[in-house]
Amino acid sequence: MSNKTKFLSVVIGAVLIGIGVTSVVVVSHMIKTDPRKAMLVHGKMPVRLAQAKVETINDIIGASGQTQEIEKVTLTARISQPVLSVKIKLGDRGKKGQILVEFDKKMLKVIVDEAKENLNKAKSNLDYSKLNYDRLLNIYNQNLIAKAELEKADEQVKVAQWEYSSAVRQLGKAMQDLNYATVKSPIVGVVLERPINPGEIPKVDEPLVTLGVIDDIFMLAKVPENKISYIHLKQQAEVVLDSFLNDVFKGEIVKIDPNTDPKTRTFVAYIKISNTDLKLTPGLTGFARVKNSKTALAVPSVSVVNPVGEVATVFIVDSNSVAHIKRVKIGISSGGLTEVVEGLKEGDKVVTAGIEFIRDGDKVSVMEDKT
Repeated sequence: MSNKTKFLSVVIGAVLIGIGVTSVVVVSHMIKTDPRKAMLVHGKMPVRLAQAKVETINDIIGASGQTQEIEKVTLTARISQPVLSVKIKLGDRGKKGQILVEFDKKMLKVIVDEAKENLNKAKSNLDYSKLNYDRLLNIYNQNLIAKAELEKADEQVKVAQWEYSSAVRQLGKAMQDLNYATVKSPIVGVVLERPINPGEIPKVDEPLVTLGVIDDIFMLAKVPENKISYIHLKQQAEVVLDSFLNDVFKGEIVKIDPNTDPKTRTFVAYIKISNTDLKLTPGLTGFARVKNSKTALAVPSVSVVNPVGEVATVFIVDSNSVAHIKRVKIGISSGGLTEVVEGLKEGDKVVTAGIEFIRDGDKVSVMEDKT
């Protein structure tokens, strides 16, 4: 064999060795990084891991709803007289002290004048009765009249006193009825109902006007029933209303009605919103975002298999690099994190990549994160 032939043989051999080494490296890399290739050669399944640890999960719970007055105040008739005027209509905003309804006062004023006259007569009669008693008492002390006459005078004083007291009460009632003829708003509110009209004569205690208190206002947010454990009092919320799409109203939950609507499968959370400018009224529709921040044991959401309902599964890897499937109870999920309520402890390693190719009991190899 010539020197030239030997040289070519050495070169070809070196090339083949290089190709072989490269192939081995490439195949080894593929097995370590591609689960499909690892399955073909029954090699260790390449995975990426993350630790279960305590994290702060910032969740947002969405709920549609409608605004409602804080409370209702119904004003009723205190007198039965013709209604002269009604100065408000449905939907009007009323100020405290604003006149809402006025009754005809002519007859009431006549009754007041008569009561005053009766009071003056009763006062004069009482004064005369007392003077007469004092005069007879002086005569009686001189033994000039019988005791029966003095007792009669004393009885007349008592009758006059009763008549005077009765006249005072009648005048007070007449003045009160005259005052009732003007119905004023006791609150800042919106008119929700107004069943009375001018010319009508309502009965005593019959409703005249129903007002809604709106210096603060409720948003009744319909929250999905599966979120009931995440809603609590004093939780902060943001509300966007269809009538004011460019505004975000801030409030907090002040009341929770846990009774679930069987049709919508929702319960109501009452969000209180400040409404000092009276911009908002009952009946506005919108959407609420309730902030739910929770510190809890959590794992990356990608590590959770079948996250439907509260029960799901994860793959944990033990110290021998063996994967085990584990049932867990999960809570809220947000920002790429899922709360684990039961089934894991802090420090457990869960599979975050390669889950779809591993089975319970598989040996795994951990892929290095790309930098």
